Amino acid sequence: MADAPWIPCTDLPSKWEDLASDELPALLTVWREQSAHLRDSEALQAFNERLAREWAIETGIIERLYTLDEGVSRLLVERGLHASLIPHGTTDKDPEYVVALIKDQHETVAWLFDFVQQRRDLSTSFVKELHQLLTRHQEATITEDQFGNRLKVELERGVWRKLPVAVERLDGTRYACCPAEQITSEMDTLLARTEQHKRDGVPAEIAAAWLHHRFTQIHPFQDGNGRVARALATLVFLREGFFSPVVRRDDREKYLQSLYYADAGDLGPLVKLFADLQQRAFVEALSVSREVLHETAGLKEIIDAAADRLKERAAERAKRMSEVFKFADLLHEAARKRLSETAKQVKSQLQAVDRKYDSWADVAKNDSKRDDYYHYQVVEAAKKYRYFANTQTYRAWVLIAIKTTGQTDILISFHCLGSQFSGVMVCSAMTYRRERTGEEKETAISDVDILSDSPFQFNYNDHKEVLTTRFGKWVDQVLAVGLDRWRRSL
Repeated sequence: MADAPWIPCTDLPSKWEDLASDELPALLTVWREQSAHLRDSEALQAFNERLAREWAIETGIIERLYTLDEGVSRLLVERGLHASLIPHGTTDKDPEYVVALIKDQHETVAWLFDFVQQRRDLSTSFVKELHQLLTRHQEATITEDQFGNRLKVELERGVWRKLPVAVERLDGTRYACCPAEQITSEMDTLLARTEQHKRDGVPAEIAAAWLHHRFTQIHPFQDGNGRVARALATLVFLREGFFSPVVRRDDREKYLQSLYYADAGDLGPLVKLFADLQQRAFVEALSVSREVLHETAGLKEIIDAAADRLKERAAERAKRMSEVFKFADLLHEAARKRLSETAKQVKSQLQAVDRKYDSWADVAKNDSKRDDYYHYQVVEAAKKYRYFANTQTYRAWVLIAIKTTGQTDILISFHCLGSQFSGVMVCSAMTYRRERTGEEKETAISDVDILSDSPFQFNYNDHKEVLTTRFGKWVDQVLAVGLDRWRRSL
């Protein structure tokens, strides 16, 4: 028996506007400008293909359809979906079967792009086709009989389930899903409201989160509901010009927690998760491999050979630099003040314990003598964030050092995103330890640990007041995480 009864599909919360991301509109404007230069190019096609492969691989891992080593997953993303690339012992099922499942999921992404280009409306027949495609090579599913015994049964594809079902939440409680006899009417309501949200201009991250969650509550299919829900959320984003949101295996816990909160009536965490996934994809879109960028630049050189076009682009680049660098200087000063205040507080507490302990803030502005310090740490953090840190165009940093028996630094770096300047900058936050080694007491740097799920992004198109507000929240969050990690390392 379920602990909670079925509740019919409810619409968006009353103050849904408050859930909208402040960052995504500006990022989408920038990406539309950038992608216009790459339209039909190999660079954009290569990026979208890699993203589609990753979506296909990870959506099955999230559902525990199969396991796959991260290294092998990256190989499949880069080189293609071939069973020969999966070594023995790196997956829990036959590689041919795993690749068949992944290819079904990969084909689904291509089908979603086609759906968007054809400007079709959502319908129950489309959702059923989507389920058939996603589960085409799935051999069976697990169900429970009336006594709670788990049984392996044949999967019915593209057909609403015929039996009642309850789903277990993260806390172990169970809630009843939509009764089988009401699935058709509930799905009609769900899709009609989704189309209305599109007409009303509901932001994609809100519309996608709502559709995903309400679909999982209905749970219309015998199996595969999570995969279909993520595909439908992806469709919402693709319709608005965004990327396919890849929920990676490392996101699984946060993803399930967000759904748990949505069950309790708070859609906010799921909206934020989808917004974060879009920001991550945006970072990676502007930071595709240097080889691809080099090829693209070569093509652009030929295309943009005319002198007037080059002059126009140079003027545009200078304008973007000027505007975004003003924002960078503003945020850098705000970070300096916040870290200086924190260093004083930490120092006061430490010296109450031992006068030898200390804490201080340090800073370097762009184009200053020390602005190239900590390059190693910045590059290592960028690798973990999965983007290319451009420290040639702009670089500045703020640091708080905490010294007890050893020294821990919390570093915030300001630099541009991607090897080619596009008007987008980021702040990365990291922590690491300094240890004295050798007779000459040289300093060794421990592993660099990032302090946020994604770097803080801003661009020339941002609004000053909104930008400073969200940056202040971000700095407070990374400081809290950094200080807590220092505390736990004592």
